[in-house]
Amino acid sequence: MLKPSLLATLFLIGLHLVPSAALEGADGDSPAHPGASSDLSRGLILECEDREGRRVVFKTAAPHFFLEASASLHPSLSHDFRARFRGLIVVEDGGVYHFDSGGARLDIRGKVVRDGQKLELDAGHHEILVEYRRPRGPARLQLRWHSEYFGDEPIPSSVFFHRDAELEQSRLVEHGRTLVEDHGCVACHAAPGSRLRVRRGPELTSVAARLNTSWLGHWLARPMELREQATMPMISSFRDPRVRRNVIAFLESLVHDTVRPEGFQVTPHSIGRGKELFDSLGCRSCHHDGHFPLGDLGSKMNVASLAAYLENPEATHPEGWMPSLLLSDVEARQIAAFLGQHRRPELERASDRTGDAKEGRASLMSSGCLACHRLVHKGKALMNTLAAPPLVELRPGLACLGAGAGPRSPSYPQLDGAERDAISAFLQFYRAQPDVSAAPVYETERQLSRLRCTACHELHGEPATEPTRERIPTLSGAGVKLRGEWIDKVLFEDARVHSDLLTRMPRFPGSTLQGLSHGVAAAMGVSWTETPASQKTTAKLSVSQQRGIDFLGRDVENNGLSCVSCHDFGDFRPLADEKGPQLQQTTSRLRYDWFRRWMLDPGRLVSGTSMPQFFAEGATLDAKTAIPELWAALSMGVRMPKPVGVGAELLDAGVETLPLAGHEAVIQRFPISGASAAAINVGLPRSGKLPPVSYTFDAAVCHVVQIWQGGFLDLRGSLAKNQSYPEVVGEMFYRSDDFPIRLQTVEKIPERDFRGYRVVDGLPEFSYEIGNIAVSERVVPNPAAPGVVHEYRIDRLDTDAWFVVDPNQKIKASSTVGPFVDGRLHLPRGTNVRFDIKISPAEEQ
Repeated sequence: MLKPSLLATLFLIGLHLVPSAALEGADGDSPAHPGASSDLSRGLILECEDREGRRVVFKTAAPHFFLEASASLHPSLSHDFRARFRGLIVVEDGGVYHFDSGGARLDIRGKVVRDGQKLELDAGHHEILVEYRRPRGPARLQLRWHSEYFGDEPIPSSVFFHRDAELEQSRLVEHGRTLVEDHGCVACHAAPGSRLRVRRGPELTSVAARLNTSWLGHWLARPMELREQATMPMISSFRDPRVRRNVIAFLESLVHDTVRPEGFQVTPHSIGRGKELFDSLGCRSCHHDGHFPLGDLGSKMNVASLAAYLENPEATHPEGWMPSLLLSDVEARQIAAFLGQHRRPELERASDRTGDAKEGRASLMSSGCLACHRLVHKGKALMNTLAAPPLVELRPGLACLGAGAGPRSPSYPQLDGAERDAISAFLQFYRAQPDVSAAPVYETERQLSRLRCTACHELHGEPATEPTRERIPTLSGAGVKLRGEWIDKVLFEDARVHSDLLTRMPRFPGSTLQGLSHGVAAAMGVSWTETPASQKTTAKLSVSQQRGIDFLGRDVENNGLSCVSCHDFGDFRPLADEKGPQLQQTTSRLRYDWFRRWMLDPGRLVSGTSMPQFFAEGATLDAKTAIPELWAALSMGVRMPKPVGVGAELLDAGVETLPLAGHEAVIQRFPISGASAAAINVGLPRSGKLPPVSYTFDAAVCHVVQIWQGGFLDLRGSLAKNQSYPEVVGEMFYRSDDFPIRLQTVEKIPERDFRGYRVVDGLPEFSYEIGNIAVSERVVPNPAAPGVVHEYRIDRLDTDAWFVVDPNQKIKASSTVGPFVDGRLHLPRGTNVRFDIKISPAEEQ
């Protein structure tokens, strides 16, 4: 139990914070930014104490976890603990909220909130406190909420914040733990039962065959002079050139047992292509601007050795952090050709080769090198003979961290004063509270950081640190989205669904990913094995399965949702430019709860998704029955019969190459002249005897950029002749490069953020934000004359706003809220502002 003194302390240091402006933030890709509150950081403060009185305070992303019977929330705590999460929860839109505390005690704004109770919350920051007592056996905590704006969901980590100053000492200790791991301290200083990971060095048996031995001599002398961020220590005895020559002589004596990579010709083409691959595949996300610098690789190894390493890093460094990017032999050679151009001639000058191999062998064994590196000699792995005290006996300022290192002791001159203070703080903490438990949630957060997953992926509302030009899937909520078995397939079996991305998901050595898939699930409060029951295998389709198959297809009469127009189905590839994942893998990848929430409101989970919202208010289908029926069909996997629209029957009829709208709009994601790659082309149903009208909505700029009449698109050239763009069928009468809605001043175009679209009455309705103002726009055919009607809905306007059209456009524009004056329409203030804009060719009235 918690000691009375601790309870009093926890009560006294409770947060008393004044709510400030609302922060942006939803489930996945929409990060909340602290804005003016610069002292806020993401996550909550977690205070824990176990039955033995061990106590720890640290940051955690969210009050979600799943723990097996023997696991804890922190390595230094036993599994019998009490936890207290505290900080701020940010509400984007004021209104009525409902919470499910998952068995914990939930307190918001100083009041206990019971499950299902209505709670009126203003937009902004609110104090939150969650108290939890660990029961025996497996333990789970997952806070959920719902409101008038969104359905039931786990509360996303992006809405939790805390005050920076309260965790200063904790951050110091945590940084020290990371440095101890990164520098391989536990390789020499034993820590029985510790959860500390050892960073092993590369294989030494073949090192002389891979590396230029002149470069190697410089590296042994002072590693940090060749790479500032080197974690390799300086060995005191290696300062002696004679000792270095002996070590290199021994390493060279092993080369006859090693197969050297075959050389190849480097050409200007291969260098140029290698640079393109380096920039596009994701290499630059880690290796740039001082982060993991590549140094002078051309002086370190020849291009053949470098290519062999790039193709299979694990063979050289089985416990390293360098992943494979699944390169082909040609790709590896091209990248090696590019990287091999970086050289320093002084590192390649021939050195004295008169060393004694036998003495070099003894030096390696006694210097501590073999604590981190593996080396096989005459069929046996050589052992490290350098003795070192256990980790719990280390004292700050001594041995490796001190100035008085012995003749064989390693030293770390690359560590600055702050880093040494952090290591000392951790060692002091560890002596008092060594690791006693597995802590999957805690360890997973550190793994994701160590492997630099956040260089490409958004996490907890924070954007990727090195964003690519492509939309990379978010890691936020991955544990409740993906089944544990699928995460393992991605990590260990190279399973991929986004084959259209240039950026490649890397494959790390298996030892570096140990426990990651279980931890990703545990961090969201679900078990790795927590999956819905599979559908029974029968020879005859059930009614639910058949209805689900009909929904996936393109038969409108049977409520077809045209899923196969954008998603792969087995070997069938749809024509859509922006493809969705393979339908036959859906239930082997996804958890049902996430699938249900995705179908109900895809824009809530992934901002800007092109996935339509089929079950919005007013939809003809009943989500309560249709979504389980879709799942029933998808659960058949490869056994599912082809939905209507899969195969050649539609291609033969010409529907794919010359699509036309029926009673619903036809939507295509092909790139088109006059728009970005985010173009959404829409062919509207014909209105009476008027010519059909089509338009392009550009999701990158959040507005209609062109409108034409007379037809839709001719895709024959694009598909058969591989032309860049489809041809417009009809006559263009409207083009616009400028966003039409202006706030505060007519001249300034505001920032926009696309939130997705849904299909309402057969027509797409686009949603986007201007600042923090939500806008919905639907374009319908004008029933009375050629042209279109833009139906706008804005949640609130509390400032001057205008709708602007270019007076040079050869169109006629009118509105339901007043006249245009010199191409400008002043919009009314208020909430739920609705207005229509009619746009017709100039010759039409």
